This record gives sequence, structure tokens and C-alpha cells, in this order.
Amino acid sequence: MDLIYQRASRVLIYLGEADDYSDSAMDAIAERKTSTGSIQKKVLDFFEHRSWFSRVWVLQEVALADCALAICGSKCVPWANFPAWWAQNAAYLQDRIPPSILAYNPAMKKSFLQQLHDTRVSRATDPRDKVYALAGILSPEDRFVLAPDYRKSVAEIYAEVAAKIIKHQSSLRILSATQPFPGEQCPKFDGTSGSWVPNWSKESLLTSLGLSNLYLEPYDAGGSIALTKFETREEMDFLHLKCYGITLDVIQETGSVCPIEAPGESIAKVLNEWNDLVSGRSLTITHVSFQIA
Repeated sequence: MDLIYQRASRVLIYLGEADDYSDSAMDAIAERKTSTGSIQKKVLDFFEHRSWFSRVWVLQEVALADCALAICGSKCVPWANFPAWWAQNAAYLQDRIPPSILAYNPAMKKSFLQQLHDTRVSRATDPRDKVYALAGILSPEDRFVLAPDYRKSVAEIYAEVAAKIIKHQSSLRILSATQPFPGEQCPKFDGTSGSWVPNWSKESLLTSLGLSNLYLEPYDAGGSIALTKFETREEMDFLHLKCYGITLDVIQETGSVCPIEAPGESIAKVLNEWNDLVSGRSLTITHVSFQIA
């Protein structure tokens, strides 16, 4: 599909039939001006209710096309107007996050890991396509992705991709994208890939240090190069990541995980526990490590 979009003289993006607010939304996008009041709401509803904007495969349509036109009902607008409208109105949209397709900028040449992170909220019928859909838009230096193989399970593919990213980048930044909560799992991803493998089919509830636009590389205490290797043994049912480092200290006790969504009294209880650990009232220890989820 990537070759088809690259060689096409024009790519037509069909967004569906018109409805009560689509014509007004398309007109506003065509003008590329600041929208307010009911017009702005119609445009935002347009983005939210048209499933095309939430799909991961559509990235190829706009990333590889020389000329892309979006069609909805009888309206036709150049695709470039869509991200331009969002940029024009960003100051008035507060902290609203744009759909991945509107935030995508091929000129930024982001790494494969960064694109997996940025498109995490995008949807795919098959969870394996959260990886495969990006293969055609990667830069040459990131073309180490596995060839599509739908005979493999979701867990297998995610583990292999994670291992390749770690080896390629000599970095453990991918650990920032893992899910620390057991919670609901994708039916085809049973968690047997190891805790170091991100489940890209599941939207993250956390801000990823080193991957989020707010916190790109906020650390460098130990340098950026990670020494790792992967182990497989008969008694292991999945690939194990082994990291090399220097032992500086030993954690003797940890506090409880602070709940993200919980009544205030539950959070206060955990904070009081942490305070007791720090003050040494509950434990006589030298070093304390806290876990915050």
C-alpha cells in the first residue's frame, strides 16, 4: 500500500456522507481561520465522530501522498488544511489532544519508537497492525521492522519489535511505554511477553518520560547507552531482557503504589505511609524507594 500511495498522482480520502454539521466543519477547515463558538464545536465533533481520524492505517494516505484531498459529502478540501486548522486554533483548544493523524508531521522524522508512542491512541481492528501500519512510513534507518507475518501472535510480534528497538537504539527508553497495571488486557495479548514489552494495543494512562512531548529525555544520570542482551531458555515461556549495570545500593523497603483514580482518603493513606517511611517511624532503614503509579 505504501508504494501505491507514493506513486499516486492524487490520493482521495473519503470521510463519508454529509450530516448535520459536516458541511459547516469542512467550510471552516477550508478557510484555515480561527473558529469560535458553534463552528469550533462542529469541527471538533466532526473529528471525533468520523472514525477515519482514529485509525492507524490512514497515516500512510497523508504521509506518502504528493497530493491528498479529503472528501465528505459534496465538500472537497486539501488535506493540508486539516492540520493547518488545528494549528490555527490550538491556542483556543486548551489542552485538547489532536487525533494522531492531525499531529503527524513527516518532516520531523521521528523514530519508530516515537511513532508507536504517538499513535498509541489510534485504532486497528487487528492489534498487530499497530506495528505493521507504521512500517511503510519509517525513515530508512528505522527499516528494521519485522516483515508482516499474521501467523505470529500479538505477544510475539510486540516482543520481537521491542527487542529490535532496544538493540537498534542501544537504549531502554521503551521501558517508559510499558503498562504497570494488570487491568484489562487486549484479548490477543495475554501478557506472556514479559513486563518490559509495551502493549501497543492499549492506550497508556501515564505520561511517558522520554517519549512524551512534555518530557523528552528528562534524564541522563547514567548516560544514554544501555548494555543489554536477551535470553531464551527451555524453562522460559518468553524472551527475557537482561541489563548490565553497577549496583550502587540496595532497596530495603518500598511504599504502596499510589492509586491514580481513588478517593482522597485512599491517596492520603498512602502519602501518610510514605511520610512514615521517610521519617523512620515505621521502619529503621537507611534507604527508602517509593513507587508511584
